[in-house]
Amino acid sequence: MADTYLPFQDPVYMSETMLSYFRQKLITWKKELQQHSQRSSPLTTPMYEPDSVARGMIEQLCYPEFSVQEYEGECLHEIDKALERIDEGTFGYCENTGEPIGIKRLEAYPTARLSRSAQEALEKHRGTHLHP
Repeated sequence: MADTYLPFQDPVYMSETMLSYFRQKLITWKKELQQHSQRSSPLTTPMYEPDSVARGMIEQLCYPEFSVQEYEGECLHEIDKALERIDEGTFGYCENTGEPIGIKRLEAYPTARLSRSAQEALEKHRGTHLHP
């Protein structure tokens, strides 16, 4: 696909070209996350079995890395789900309303499952703000 493709200019929402564009965007993101996780140092494998105090210290020192690894794992899962939606023909449409999620939202957050209004309603119901 040409690097000049802009989904905003495509007159057909979720055309084959647009779906290919988002598929490639998701695959590229997935590869980047996988490469990052392979470069990360394995801090979770001690050379000996630590006692409870040592284990607590290791967990505190490594918490930022554990947090990043957990986040990356969640992202990889969401990317796989988005790729499944592309294959199923449901990508780009809100899981709650069936309406288009919108190109701007998908550009910023390609794993989005809800339209902005559905996401806002969910967050209001939960009392949180989850995603852009």
